[in-house]
Amino acid sequence: MQWHTINRFSLIIPVLLAISAISCEKVLVEADPSRTGMDYYPLSQGLYRTYDVFQINYNFASENDTLVYEIKERIADNYLNQEGDTTFIMERLKRVSVQSTWQLDSVYHIRRNNYQAIELNNNIPLLKLVFPVAEGKTWDSNLLNSSLADNFKMIDVGRPFSLYDTVFSNTLTVLQRNIQDEIVRKEINKEVYSLNIGPVYKIIQNINYCANPDCIGQGIITSGLLQELKLKAYGKE
Repeated sequence: MQWHTINRFSLIIPVLLAISAISCEKVLVEADPSRTGMDYYPLSQGLYRTYDVFQINYNFASENDTLVYEIKERIADNYLNQEGDTTFIMERLKRVSVQSTWQLDSVYHIRRNNYQAIELNNNIPLLKLVFPVAEGKTWDSNLLNSSLADNFKMIDVGRPFSLYDTVFSNTLTVLQRNIQDEIVRKEINKEVYSLNIGPVYKIIQNINYCANPDCIGQGIITSGLLQELKLKAYGKE
């Protein structure tokens, strides 16, 4: 009787170990980027995107400053952070025309996991996207820093978006700010991401209107910024 008891346990233990190993394997399986939406923010060394930029700096007391230039974002390098995840170094270059040379404008770091895409600018993390993507999903973009909550919203998931003569068949839009008060202030900030490309369109429209009794409601802009970026080229260097 004693021999049979030992023998039964000797058979059960390998089975339990096998089940445990299978469970561990499941935990280590990485999410499928094509199904979670991670491919809306592709990351690979050498990837670049070039944008046409139109910008207006509004001035109440003087003439508005209107600027037209180009921005190029490229992933120049990568490294492993303290958690063992890959962090990518994104360089932002700027030039005033096709004939001029690119000048380094800024550098920021990007990391992405199965749940979120994070941009670090001056060591301040901003939660740009969350996964899996879903229509109407909202999140606090300042969740990982000490700033006040600032909710982003995901809309138009999977819809086409036209830009110049190109139709991007599968995109999503992140609505970062949507305050359309024509009396005092207007804030419309959003980014459009295309599958396997990344951001293809960005707009920042932060405008302050005159709120004095003699001009309120007349749509007179006292200060603000309009900046619009449109993708013109992308690829891998």
